[in-house]
Amino acid sequence: MGSSLTQDLGYALRQLLKSPAFTTSSLLTLALGMSTNVIAFGVLHVLIRRSLDVKQPAGLYNIVHARCRAEGLRDSAIFTTWSS
Repeated sequence: MGSSLTQDLGYALRQLLKSPAFTTSSLLTLALGMSTNVIAFGVLHVLIRRSLDVKQPAGLYNIVHARCRAEGLRDSAIFTTWSS
């Protein structure tokens, strides 16, 4: 099984070296997609993790938490994140 994987990787490398335009466009597309995801999740992380601009964020958490219990909903992880 190991030699089969090695042969397959060697074949894939040879095919990529035969067509440099395809290889370049594929690598640029992958790099663009990964960098877009990193930027998007970085921005979301900053927006979600920042502290709330309220005087008593614990009171806000309790209101949401009490509403969820009254409606029979399960607690969400985002509520515990906002409670700090």
